Amino acid sequence: MKSQKYIDYLRSNTPVIEPDQEISIVSFDPKYAKGIASCYYLVYSDTFPMSYVYEPDEIVEAFSGGKQYCLLAVTPKDEVVGIGSMFTYAPNQRIWEAGSIMLINEYRKDSRLAMLLVSALSDFADKMDSDAIYGLTVCNHKFTQISSIRKKYAPTALEIDSFTNFQDKNPVTTSLHYFFKIKNSEPMQISLPSRYKEICEKIYARLTANRTVVPCMPSTQNQAKVTSHLISTSLKIQVEQCGEDLMNVIDDSVSTFPDSKYYHVNIPLHLAGMDEAVEKLHAQGYVFGGILPLWNGTDCLMMQKLNTVPNYENIVLYDALSLEMLELIKSELL
Repeated sequence: MKSQKYIDYLRSNTPVIEPDQEISIVSFDPKYAKGIASCYYLVYSDTFPMSYVYEPDEIVEAFSGGKQYCLLAVTPKDEVVGIGSMFTYAPNQRIWEAGSIMLINEYRKDSRLAMLLVSALSDFADKMDSDAIYGLTVCNHKFTQISSIRKKYAPTALEIDSFTNFQDKNPVTTSLHYFFKIKNSEPMQISLPSRYKEICEKIYARLTANRTVVPCMPSTQNQAKVTSHLISTSLKIQVEQCGEDLMNVIDDSVSTFPDSKYYHVNIPLHLAGMDEAVEKLHAQGYVFGGILPLWNGTDCLMMQKLNTVPNYENIVLYDALSLEMLELIKSELL
């Protein structure tokens, strides 16, 4: 693979960047491509699931396609010590993930740099023509969560243990926290799952979403439809139609990816049969994850299942609603 060549170079030529240099926040330029690859290597070693981030030519291609943007924290020598990225990942390509912030170890001690990068990226995101912006923060520290709250993002979902972060160059299993800001104010009808009605109401109270809640209608379909894909060890399953055979269809997806450790099922809140689907999933060990607004053009409920023992000790949360979500998830995983 083309990307493997630069990985091999980085393995034998690990960059050394002096601490305490003056830092500037700049937009992407192809001249920083090798610095970006080095930054990813210094933060994640060679474990980041998307291999293109280690190949300068592929980095330039990715940032030239209009589907990804970034701001960089650079030294006077043009070394990249931090990256704030924006990209489209959700089925709805008008949703952008922003604030995916990383800093090399030598520049993590001063949280002001991370907050500056988050703030600059958030300001950039607010100017974009999009339906929603969301941040996906790691939970082994609070500073990106605090910055998200200050920028008026609402906590909406919590994925337990689905990410490997690095702390002092050591891999650390951590959880991921979704923070959303909705920019598309068009009205939408949704239903709330009976089991999670109270927590969902609290989440929507924090969102600036024009939603009308209506009763969930039963499904009249026999056959369910889903799509699925694997990211690292997390299997993402998007429900497109509820039906009598929903659990069989989901089990088929799970069996296709036997190495999965984490399963995340997204159910659109407007679908007939959504409430029954939630109960079926819960009976099979799936628990609350949260709300993903406009994820596939409409709002989705995310439910999750783990094949591992949760690492609660490494979950540090800032917001009261975030803590309430965690307590609900803990109670269901008992």
